[in-house]
Amino acid sequence: MKDRPLDQRLDDEASLEGYRSEEARREAIYGFFASKISIADIARQFSCSSAEVQSAISQARATRPRIERRENRVTWELHYAVALKLTEDPTDIIKRALTQANIMQGRQKDAISRGWMERWEELLSGDLEVLKTVMLDTTHEAEDLRQMSPFIGALSQSERLLAINKAAFQPGPDTQGHEV
Repeated sequence: MKDRPLDQRLDDEASLEGYRSEEARREAIYGFFASKISIADIARQFSCSSAEVQSAISQARATRPRIERRENRVTWELHYAVALKLTEDPTDIIKRALTQANIMQGRQKDAISRGWMERWEELLSGDLEVLKTVMLDTTHEAEDLRQMSPFIGALSQSERLLAINKAAFQPGPDTQGHEV
């Protein structure tokens, strides 16, 4: 991805989010920023001011919980990306995740892992908002569930890389120097 010209990378990455909502637009901007693309370049791509870009970055960062361990930030960001997709079109994602959870359930040898897969099946068969809330919670249960996620294939490689870039972006002050 990095060997293509910046404008082409921005166009390709921007189309991933599709700007289907204001939240998706903020996430695209935040993903570019976390990918070390300058605020000026982001502003040009989105046809907006640098102040609007900084505001979007601050808003996106404010939605994230403070998670100390990087591996937990990665799984949280991956599941946040899945949650955005679930908001837009849950049917196919949930169907594939239920199939995957069933396959994973059959492969588990210990009771704890089987319990996690049973919990995923319960969540995937229930209310969408409860599913998203649990997926993005910061409890030990949610962290454990994210480690055995049935959402394999829900994100494209580019979407996965954007989420990983966001997770690598360390918590701290926002673009205006305020602690987030």
